[in-house]
Amino acid sequence: MLCVGNRESGGLRRALVSGMLLCFTGCILSRGQSLAHEKDVLVDLETLDRTQMGEFWLGEVERFRQDNPNHEPGGAVMVGDSITAAFPATAFFPGVHIVNRGISGDRLIGVIARRSESIFDLRPRKVFLLVGVNDVALFPDMPITEFERQYRFLFDQIRTNCPEVEVFVQTIMPIRGQYAPANARVLQVNALLRRLAGAYSFHCIDLHGHFTNAQGEMREAYSDDGVHPNMTGAAVWAELLRPYLCH
Repeated sequence: MLCVGNRESGGLRRALVSGMLLCFTGCILSRGQSLAHEKDVLVDLETLDRTQMGEFWLGEVERFRQDNPNHEPGGAVMVGDSITAAFPATAFFPGVHIVNRGISGDRLIGVIARRSESIFDLRPRKVFLLVGVNDVALFPDMPITEFERQYRFLFDQIRTNCPEVEVFVQTIMPIRGQYAPANARVLQVNALLRRLAGAYSFHCIDLHGHFTNAQGEMREAYSDDGVHPNMTGAAVWAELLRPYLCH
């Protein structure tokens, strides 16, 4: 595998700008899926109705399904929402077999519903998971126990279907702007993620600690809109991933 250091080359800059444009075509903080979390109703995770996830989500999952045969087993897959979708992994890590399976606006139930197309069918060696900020920001009444139920279901499914895979759980980045009040819940969910990663013997990569400012919000230098990493933030993220991708 070829891994190079971070250089602000023209190619890297163009790739990152392209990724940022993808962010804004379907912003992370949007109600792109119609399934909602009601206080007293738990969605059956085994029988999620994928038709309610929205046309964009369905289209992306179908694109993944058609693309999966193009990838040899044993690579790395990045799974998440628009933060992941916009990350130009191949520009930062040329020569490394990385598949991007981010969908803008996705939530935990979305990743659970597409676990086969996004993870299992690729037969990866490594899975990098970053998902949950949409649940945190858009569903403030979603109890922490429901977060745990959904993460545990997903982790159990990965362990059962890909027992040899290395899983890297990434903590949720802080938010700046209109959704900043959700940062207290971000801390709660991140504490849960660290605990679950330990319980499942998964790796935990702390993105939050590197992106937060003194006020507990996203650093201005790392994000132009307060949610999605810009070029500077993406470079920081890449350096945090480098030890796990380049060996």
